[in-house]
Amino acid sequence: MSEVIFAIAFLATPLLVLPVVLRRHPAASRASVFALFVVPLVGVATYCLLTPQLSLGTVAIAYPVALVSLGFWAALLAGGGTLVLRSIALVERSQTISRVLAAAASGAVVGAIFMLVYSLAGLVVSSGVDTATVERCAVAGLVAGAVGGGFAGYDLRPRTGAVAG
Repeated sequence: MSEVIFAIAFLATPLLVLPVVLRRHPAASRASVFALFVVPLVGVATYCLLTPQLSLGTVAIAYPVALVSLGFWAALLAGGGTLVLRSIALVERSQTISRVLAAAASGAVVGAIFMLVYSLAGLVVSSGVDTATVERCAVAGLVAGAVGGGFAGYDLRPRTGAVAG
């Protein structure tokens, strides 16, 4: 019973918080949408590449599961990360490559930590996860977080040619 409550809370939290964040800060929506769809795909592909028994064909099966269980968390973390990046005054004055690299590094750290906690929680809730799985999850989170963070850093570039409405 506690596993069901944990799963519901885990899935419901980003679904409840993400709309509030995006309504208050619409500039974070592009990074959030990117993270919702792309970051779980990158994470699943990385995990499959790190697991010898899995093929890249497994991505087609695992991606919808990751999209539902992790995609909204990725979107929430990307939205929050974008807000943090925007609040740093140096970000808007920095060159695009510096901003992308800094955001990718930040995203990698957040992604690795999130997936480490996620997989360790899975280890506690259902004792079917081994340490190699936890390590692969952390590496997949690192790679996926770097991709999501890099996009968020790129998306913060100054807009030119914008149409005033």
